[in-house]
Formats: sequence, C-alpha cells, structure tokens
Amino acid sequence: MEKTTKTTILKSFFVIFILCFFHVQGIAKWIANTSEIGFEEPDSSGIRTYVIEAAGGFLKSQSDFLLFLNKIEMEEINGIDFAELKQVINNAVVNMENAMLKYESLTQLADSTPYDQSTITTLVSFNYISFQGNKGSNSVIFKEVKTYLCSGDVRGLYHRLLENTQSLLDQLTAVKSVVDAEVIPENSTLWQVNQAYSEMLLFGQYAAEIFYDLAGK
Repeated sequence: MEKTTKTTILKSFFVIFILCFFHVQGIAKWIANTSEIGFEEPDSSGIRTYVIEAAGGFLKSQSDFLLFLNKIEMEEINGIDFAELKQVINNAVVNMENAMLKYESLTQLADSTPYDQSTITTLVSFNYISFQGNKGSNSVIFKEVKTYLCSGDVRGLYHRLLENTQSLLDQLTAVKSVVDAEVIPENSTLWQVNQAYSEMLLFGQYAAEIFYDLAGK
C-alpha cells in the first residue's frame, strides 16, 4: 500500500520534470529577470548576469530533484539503484550550492549599487492589486513579493531569494544524508522539498512578471 501511494503521488512530478528538463535555459531568465532596471548603470549589467546564473543553477537543481523523484517512482518496476540515486541527489545539491554562490554575489553587488530612483518610484506606485487579479497569481506568494517591491526594496527581494536557496540546500543535504545511508526518504520529506522548490520558483516568477511589465516588454 505504501509503495502504491508513493507511486501515485509522485507520478505527477514526472510530468513536471519533463517540462523542466527541456526548458531549464528558457525558464531561467524568468526568475527575477529584468529586476536590474532597479539599479543604476553600469553595475546593473552585472546584477542581471548574477540573476540569470543563479536562476539557472536553481532550475538545474530542481530538474535533478524531479529526476530523483521519478527514479523513486519507478522503483516497483526497475528496483532501486542507490548508486544512481546518490549521484542524482548529489547533482541537485551541487547545483543548489552554485545557485547560492551566485545569489551571494548578487546580494553583495546589489547592496553596493545605487538604486535607479525612477524605477523605485514606479515600483512604489505600481497597481499590484490589479496586476495580481489579471494574472491570477497565488495570493500568498504574490503578497510576499509585493511587500518587498511596493516599498522599493529590490535588495530585500534578492536577500529573500538567497535565504530560500540556503533553506532548500539544507533540505537537500538532509535528503542526501538519508540516501547515502541507502534509505528511501519519507514521502512527507519529499513533499516539503518539492513545495519549497515550487514556492521559490513562483516567488521569482512573480517578481520577473512585475519588472517585465515595468520595462514595457
């Protein structure tokens, strides 16, 4: 019964994995993309690079984790290859570590770069309620993004992405320790990690959508 339940629940994750696996590079530029317009040149170009590179690392890690879930799902058919599972979850950890390093560099550069005051003024006066209604965004996550941007706190947004990345890295490291002991992690643990990925992805996406709209694209 336990295996059947696990297979049923994780089956939907495989579909998500397929989408992420083939579109990592395309999706990466959507996470907080265009937010560099909140800063003065010339450092804004460096900020943009860090945003894209950090997002790329995060999404590669997410793809690795979804592949990990798929391999667990297929255990009833193929059996468990712990050597393979260890490699996949290790890849997820390494890519998240890379994302965290990029977010650390991003926050450091943003903290020392002056804001573009015209963009900040536009962020403060932006109609977030109307924008959310038109997009049908998740209200809880959108509200969190709004809290930063409606006060012009783009640096705070970046720091939150860094915090989320560190939290995910901690969770992935815990999963890795279980797999290294050749034990399959509990469903509840896998659900929590998958939810954390999804929430961070939406957080970054909503920020990107707002900046995309501000830039008139």
